Amino acid sequence: MRAAGEPDFLLFTDADIAYAPGTVGRLVRAAVEERRDLVSQMARLNTSTGWERWLVPAFVYFFAQLYPFRRVAGSGRTAAAAGGCMLVRREALERAGGSEGSGAR
Repeated sequence: MRAAGEPDFLLFTDADIAYAPGTVGRLVRAAVEERRDLVSQMARLNTSTGWERWLVPAFVYFFAQLYPFRRVAGSGRTAAAAGGCMLVRREALERAGGSEGSGAR
């Protein structure tokens, strides 16, 4: 993160996420136009094996129970993000205490 300097936004992503052309630009536009500090998008989850077809829907179901999609999609006080794709406004991250202790470097 230090090497990034002071960009307006930081993109936290998993190494196995493949972005279609224009996706990151759309995330930035959404953050700017909607005045959001955090924009996240759920990746299409691979369900090619039997275990994946069993585990992935359960994961999404329990995530939705903890963070109901309607509640966290608005501008209310409850927030959630798909950890594999999080675009964060740098200033908001700093106000929240930065990434110290989160493993992000």
